[in-house]
Amino acid sequence: MSDSAAKWPGRPARTVRFRAEAGHVAGIDVGPTRLVVLLADLQGAVVGRWRLDDHGMTAPRAAREVCDRLAELLAGLPGSGSLRAVAVGAPGLVTAPLPERGPWPVAGLRADLLAAHPGCPVLVENDANLAVLGEHHHGAARGLDTVAYVHWGSRVGAGLLIRGRLHRGAGGAAGELGYLAPADVPGDPRTGPARPGWLEQRLLDADLTDPDSRATAVRRIGAGLAALTHLLDPDALVIGGGVVERHPDLVDELRTRLRHITLSPPALHRSPLRNESAAVGAVRLALESAEDSLIP
Repeated sequence: MSDSAAKWPGRPARTVRFRAEAGHVAGIDVGPTRLVVLLADLQGAVVGRWRLDDHGMTAPRAAREVCDRLAELLAGLPGSGSLRAVAVGAPGLVTAPLPERGPWPVAGLRADLLAAHPGCPVLVENDANLAVLGEHHHGAARGLDTVAYVHWGSRVGAGLLIRGRLHRGAGGAAGELGYLAPADVPGDPRTGPARPGWLEQRLLDADLTDPDSRATAVRRIGAGLAALTHLLDPDALVIGGGVVERHPDLVDELRTRLRHITLSPPALHRSPLRNESAAVGAVRLALESAEDSLIP
């Protein structure tokens, strides 16, 4: 790494820049429909990528596949340095210790990665939280301080960035948009992280090729976006996920809806990262971990 000193009184300031080839970090996104592995150098440039959509694997099988593909990416780098950090994005609540159950349990994957790369930190974070980091650094929210990323795919959720900082909430449930429900819906004692929430289930059941069903879905998720807007007053909302990729016109429909139901309609952007927002954010989180361990 290289240092430069600024001319100020007191101890000279140091600007630290790592040599890109001095090591690598990995950002991984795992879930019931998609697996993504990104390998990056210490300046954040992606040097290896593997992705599998609609994989249909069990969580243990997917964990083995991810570990194997990461090993292949590392082996393909000539003269590569060591793996400095790994970050994994997964749906649902991410707590310590990692839950063995949920929408997509990752405790086994983390154990496999730790076994394969001794001494390498392996971080686990909610995928929507990582997605908002990815959008903030490399996507539609660059330069913005307060942003919500909304995922609409095989699950529904949001990641929140407030004044430049990731907001997880007291119990890690901030942004779980899929659990919103109308006031007249009776409570369900079975509600929990292993079951879809009220809004999420209705959006999963929607037939977006049917005009009436599509209009209802837009109203429902639009109400969720309006709630985020009135609570956060964000610089922008970013929306992504498999549903948005298959039906990009939904973004214009949601912009129109928000103009009708919010006091100060935010900018609404479709994610430019093509369903890799969480993996890109995972790279960023892994880089921060690597920097913390390398700077004395």
